[in-house]
Amino acid sequence: MSVLDRVGSADILRETAGVLEVVLSVDGTPTDPDPSPAPTVTVVDGDGAVLLNAVPATVVGGGSGRLRVVLSAAQTARVADLTATWSFSVAGTDQAVTTYHRVVGDVVFTLAEARAYDGGALGSSTTYADAAILAARDRIADGFAQICDVAFGARYARELLDGDGSESVRVSSHRVLAVRSLRVRSGTTWTAFSAEELADVIIYPRGLLYRETLGTFPSGRRNVEVAYEHGLQPVPAEIRLAALRLLRDQLVKSPLDDRATSQSGEFGTFALATAGRNGSYFGLPLVDEVLNRYRERVPVVA
Repeated sequence: MSVLDRVGSADILRETAGVLEVVLSVDGTPTDPDPSPAPTVTVVDGDGAVLLNAVPATVVGGGSGRLRVVLSAAQTARVADLTATWSFSVAGTDQAVTTYHRVVGDVVFTLAEARAYDGGALGSSTTYADAAILAARDRIADGFAQICDVAFGARYARELLDGDGSESVRVSSHRVLAVRSLRVRSGTTWTAFSAEELADVIIYPRGLLYRETLGTFPSGRRNVEVAYEHGLQPVPAEIRLAALRLLRDQLVKSPLDDRATSQSGEFGTFALATAGRNGSYFGLPLVDEVLNRYRERVPVVA
């Protein structure tokens, strides 16, 4: 069975050249695709715009199974969710596999920051490969976003909402940065907001979008479509530091067993902060404390 695994991070920093790279494996073994037909890739963003249309993918070769394509800075000018469809042939059988990527406004740390942190504890690219650090960055950023209920660095979202005949709708993100597009549906017909109508939409805290003077959102089920950007932009310095602390903890092996909850020594026995216990997210007090302060708290309506 053929599998495509994304290499490194899913995130591409806005307005930079973005490398999409995958490894093709057959039954767990990296395998180069057939030379003919040549592998191609098509990349589409969340708005349906085609960034690359069946362009040749670069085959690294040497049995590595690696395929890559590069997006230009112009193609990553806006935050976006990207769907890449890789078409190739293995042993004469044509196949197509999809991977997912995203253009973001900021990242919780750069590769250079990770290498330099804590006196270069992660400085060895032999021990700590670029791909491992970047994959950990995605994992940490997603974990922070889930805990705090806010993305760190601008991201793209598209939602279908129920209109209720009022001037407002509420999206799921509490930190809306910009509304990119709005459509409303009547029956099976979708009508996009004009530039004037978009300019009439006011963004309030807690994800509330309000039409000031140009009408209401008609009543219906999943009849309002909103594409928007959201998150904390840029990433706060405390979150960057917390992410770097967590990165080091996750990648540098500790002499303690992962299951340990206490440690004994010449000065007695000490309880250890443990992820999942007593309100700790990661077992690192300095990280947990920062995340507690950045958690979005939704007010309770009586």
